[in-house]
Formats: sequence, structure tokens, C-alpha cells
Amino acid sequence: MSMMIKRDCNIVMFTPSFPFAASDIITLGAAIFGLLTSIAGSSACIYNSYRTSRINLSILKVKVHNLEILIEGLQQKLNSFDVIKPDPRPWIREARKFLDGVNVPDLENRLNDNVCYRYGAVKSIEDKLQELDVLLENVKQINQQIKIKGSKQPEVSLVGCAREDIQQKIWELVKNVEANGTVCIHGIAGVGKSALAAAIHNKVLIELAGFESIVWVNVEYGLGLKHVQEELASKLHVDLSGITDNVERSKALRSALVQMGRFLLVLDSMWQPFSLHDIGIPEPDAGSKLIVISRNFSVCRKITRKIKRKEIFEIKPLCEAEAWELFESEVGTNIMHLESETLRIARTVIHNLDGLPLAIKMLAENLSEIHDDYSSRINAAWREELFALSRSSYILGNKSQELYDCFKGNKKQIIW
Repeated sequence: MSMMIKRDCNIVMFTPSFPFAASDIITLGAAIFGLLTSIAGSSACIYNSYRTSRINLSILKVKVHNLEILIEGLQQKLNSFDVIKPDPRPWIREARKFLDGVNVPDLENRLNDNVCYRYGAVKSIEDKLQELDVLLENVKQINQQIKIKGSKQPEVSLVGCAREDIQQKIWELVKNVEANGTVCIHGIAGVGKSALAAAIHNKVLIELAGFESIVWVNVEYGLGLKHVQEELASKLHVDLSGITDNVERSKALRSALVQMGRFLLVLDSMWQPFSLHDIGIPEPDAGSKLIVISRNFSVCRKITRKIKRKEIFEIKPLCEAEAWELFESEVGTNIMHLESETLRIARTVIHNLDGLPLAIKMLAENLSEIHDDYSSRINAAWREELFALSRSSYILGNKSQELYDCFKGNKKQIIW
């Protein structure tokens, strides 16, 4: 660039000088442009990373919520059933530990903070997502393999060599795949049929992995075929609400039992000889087992009349020695402080319970609640309670009046 300066009418030419050559200026411009491009690219990268992290955070929120639902679902199964295979509790503990260590609101706050905090949040979100994906994959495999085998039944100790012998025979039949598939247990009310079956049922739950499903159905007295089918359906998780025909209901139940694989089915308190076919129960095969419990031998015989491979067992009352042994084991240590006359009265009551374990346990439970350090007072309290219980048809049934009349005439000698 040239400039013309007029001085004293003389024209002087002035040419300014620059410290950089043109090539240097071009190079500098290119460097500045590159730097600006790099800054713009970094800004875009940071923005994209932030945007990705926001998306990942949203995904983390959803998956954490899904994890909480899965934990709750498995916990409900654990609360409803005593035996689940495989055991989901280790996974539940691990999942809860993860939830304790993840704080989504905190991650969100850090993501919106300065660059230093933001980077840490981005890394934490990525790590938590990876850890969570592993947990969700593991629970997916657990849910695919899980078998809800059943729930334990209330169990009481059995007394008497005969009962132990019957229990062992039934256990051998149940665990042997090739043995008879149907077992019937009969005996009078309160004799301990259900207690014996419960011991078998619970042992199968814990010890025999070969059974895929174990179902216990209580058949209430007076219920018709439809109600029995509905009770069974509820245990098998079969929806019969849209099926009104008993035959179709039977088909649906039979299909469900067949699809369950190897099963153990216990029908407790069968009071009427419904046909197993009419209910919807197939004859057990391939190692499946059926246990029918009834007060009446005739009911057991009629229910299983078309089943060739079956065993029928009668549970008889305890003998007098066994009955007293059960009473002593249940009543507590106060029995050691009783006078001979009080013990004689107690033995009279036990004798009139006809060896029924349920009645003996109920009597012992009432008497075990009497506590007193003075032998005279505890003897008086026991005699009063024994006299009161002798009037209880709840424990003694139709024997109560007979025993009450026996005590009533000698009340002064029995109670003071």
C-alpha cells in the first residue's frame, strides 16, 4: 500500500513496512481458524457427551424402577412360598446393595454442575448402567429357571411307633419314582392324619428336587364338586372364571397338572367320594404322587377305585402310654409339682380323650398356661381347669358330658 503526502508542494511517496510476511499472515490465520474449529468441535463433543449422559440418566432411572419392581415381585413370592428353586435371595441382597449405592438425584445435580463434577457424573452413570445391566440379566436367567414348589404346612411332632412306621412307608412310596403313585390316609377326626401328611409334604419340599410342583389343597366340608375344582385351580393358578361346565373345568385342571411335570398333590379332608376324573386329576404317572386324606375308609376306596396302583393306610389313636407321653411333653414343667390326686384326675381326662393327639395337645396347651410357684395353688388351679375343661365339647366332643358328670358328683374332692 502506498501513500502520497503533499509537503511544500512536493510530493513524497511513503510505503509502510510490516513485521510479518504475507505467508506468515496466512499461516497465522490458518492456525487461528484451526483453533476455532477445534474449540467448536470440542464444544460440540462436550454437548453431545452431555446430551448422551442425560439420555443415559433417563435410562438409568427407568431401569432402577424396573429393578425395584423385580425385587418386590421376588420378595412377594418368597413371602408366599417357603421353597423356591433356584433361591433368589442372594440376587435380592445384591440388588438391594446396588440400590443403596445409587443416588439418581445426586447424579442429576452433578451432571448440571461445572465441568469437573460433570465428568465424574458421566463416568458414574456409565458404570451404574453397566452394573445394573448385569443384575437385570442375572434375574432374567433366574426367572426363566425358577420353580415355585410350594409352601410348608404347619407341622407337629408325631408320637407312637406305629405312626412313625406308617410315615416311613409313605415316604418310601413318595420318593420312589417306580412305586405306587396314589396313597390314601384315613382315620377318625383328630387322630393326626393331616399332621402325618404335612411331615411328608414338608420333607419332599426340602429334600426331593425331582418334584417340579408340590400342591396342598384343603377341601372344606360341605363343598360341592365346583368348589373343589375352584380350590384346586387357585393352587394351580388356573383361571376357571369363564368356564361354567364341570367337564370343561375338569379338562382345564387335568391339562394344567399334566403340564406341571412331576407333581405331588395332597387332597386334605376329602369328605365326599368325588371321582378324580370328574375333579380333573389324572392318575399319577412318571413319578408324580397323589395323597388323599379322609376320615372314612369308604371315601378313600371310592375315590381311588379306578386306580390300580395305590396304598391305603389307617391312622389309629394313640395307646394310653403314648397319649400320656404326648401330654407330658406338651404340658410343661409344672407337671412335676402336681400331687398324686391331681395327676390321677389328669390321667382320667387323658383316658377320655381316646388317644386323639389334637385333643391332647389342646388340653395340654390350656394347662401349660397355669403358672404358680406354690404347689398347693398350682394343684388347685389345675383341678379347677380340668373340671372346667371336662365340660368343653370343643376338646372332648360328645365325651364332655360323660366326663363332666363323673367329676360333678365329686367336685368337692376334686376342687378346693
